[in-house]
Amino acid sequence: MRIPIAKEIQEKVNNGDVLVAIEWFKWTLFGLRFTYHTAAKTEWSCSNLYAIERSDFSEEEYLAGYEIDDKFLRITPFKTFGIPLKGQGYVFGLDFRSDGIYYDFIYETEYLAHIYVKMTSKGEFDNKIIVPPTWDLVKREKILLSKAEGVKVQCANILEIPTS
Repeated sequence: MRIPIAKEIQEKVNNGDVLVAIEWFKWTLFGLRFTYHTAAKTEWSCSNLYAIERSDFSEEEYLAGYEIDDKFLRITPFKTFGIPLKGQGYVFGLDFRSDGIYYDFIYETEYLAHIYVKMTSKGEFDNKIIVPPTWDLVKREKILLSKAEGVKVQCANILEIPTS
């Protein structure tokens, strides 16, 4: 799937804001809709939400966007993606952090929890998983497959403003 960056968002980024996250949802009646989170490059800034209620993106907006493999959009066991987690899920959005891009997975097996998995530009697992801050150590270890040595699982703030 090609994820477009709307002109309104491109203008905000060109004027100094940072793109923090993109989420999407496919409505039965309205089709695919995108929500963009931007923030100013200050230490105490908060995220601004921009819901784009249209599906008629121009070619320019698609060229400025991101590409994500369609296999991530369907409910699938995590091990199929090369992610050492028990259960299944699908990608709901992208989260841009200072150390890379994280896929925002809806973890179907854990009551639709959001987990963030660091991925490479090629869509491969990059050895780091961020779980909800309410999960204790036992719960974090329980979701990993037994062969998940060296995988970093941490609790962190859901929103992080990248420095660049």
